[in-house]
Amino acid sequence: MTQLEDVADEIRRLGRRSMAIQADTSRKADVERMRRNDNNQFGAVDILVNNAGILIRGPLLEMSEDAWNQIMDVDLKGIFFVLRQWARDGWTEEREHYQHVNTVCVQSAHHRDGAYAIAKAGVVMLTRVLAQELGRDGIRANAIAPGLTRTDFSQATWSNPNSRADRGILALGRIAETSDLIGAALFLASDASTYLTGHTILMEEEDWLEMLFHFFLKRASSAFLASFARSRPLPSPLALSGQNNRSDWLFLIYDPLS
Repeated sequence: MTQLEDVADEIRRLGRRSMAIQADTSRKADVERMRRNDNNQFGAVDILVNNAGILIRGPLLEMSEDAWNQIMDVDLKGIFFVLRQWARDGWTEEREHYQHVNTVCVQSAHHRDGAYAIAKAGVVMLTRVLAQELGRDGIRANAIAPGLTRTDFSQATWSNPNSRADRGILALGRIAETSDLIGAALFLASDASTYLTGHTILMEEEDWLEMLFHFFLKRASSAFLASFARSRPLPSPLALSGQNNRSDWLFLIYDPLS
């Protein structure tokens, strides 16, 4: 809870309202309490991000029922509980976006991470179903699937010297930092992705950029790209990490077609 409060305090120092709530999202009572507290202070929600997750490692067929249930309860059922509670309480008329933070385990099997990967694969389908069921209401649902990222959650993996050899297969030659995920999250939360729903952005190496190029170059007409260029400025997802200003990437896409 201390870390949550530190983040909330940092946001308040920026002049924004913020509240930290400790809850077990696998328990309906906790989710209901969390929503009540949130609703009392903030009201309707524009953007909902599901980021809770746990990992219990071990061979799949040797995993205990309790361990299996813990993973499914938090990594999959908990997301369902949160989504259902917020949907019941309504959303803003302007826009709503559900965003799930997944992992690249949804695309490939990992030794000793079987139950975790299965739960995350379930989140991918949950995202697609939500996109179909809520799209007519103007609500979008997308997911982000980062690769190995330097966090406390994954420290046992990235700090293990025996796992560092795997980094040789990464195009960028390094694991991700949390700041590397900001761009995709802002892209999905902004008006730049108003016609994007049901997708899972794979953020391992160049996969998510490949998806963006596919969307802008193959699906969008030159007229749309030209109008997008003339629309009000939006924060570039690649510039807001605070490290590398690459806000010209959109111009490289649409300028040849204008």
